[in-house]
Amino acid sequence: MTRKILSILAGCALAVSGFTTQRAVAADQGKVEQELMKIERSWCSASVKGDAAAIGAILADDYTDVLPTGEVTSKAQALSDAKTEKQTVCDIDMMQVRVYGDAAVVVGRTTWKSSLGNGQYRYTDMYIRRDGRWICVASQASDIKK
Repeated sequence: MTRKILSILAGCALAVSGFTTQRAVAADQGKVEQELMKIERSWCSASVKGDAAAIGAILADDYTDVLPTGEVTSKAQALSDAKTEKQTVCDIDMMQVRVYGDAAVVVGRTTWKSSLGNGQYRYTDMYIRRDGRWICVASQASDIKK
């Protein structure tokens, strides 16, 4: 009888421990989601300011961007565009973040107004955690037709 009670207590302890671990993982994931959303908003803000240095800190050196036109560009081109394109509006909404360990995907909608044109886009940004910080390794945007 004592063995049975000890076995039940041990099982309960393991269940509580597992639940506590799951809650901790969910809390950490929530922090990562908020951090990535903050990075996305900072990127948007830096685009309006033409702050290529801030954008450069967000992008990996091997960053790849697939534009709505289908053109594939690099970090160097993204930084050049940030310096030359006169952007007046960058709004983001409908963001969803999925975290997969040291990788994450952000999907959202952005509205742009700039010297190159205006539009609304669905985008996907792929991040990895490298040296303790999140950097964007790839982006893809699709034009939302009215």
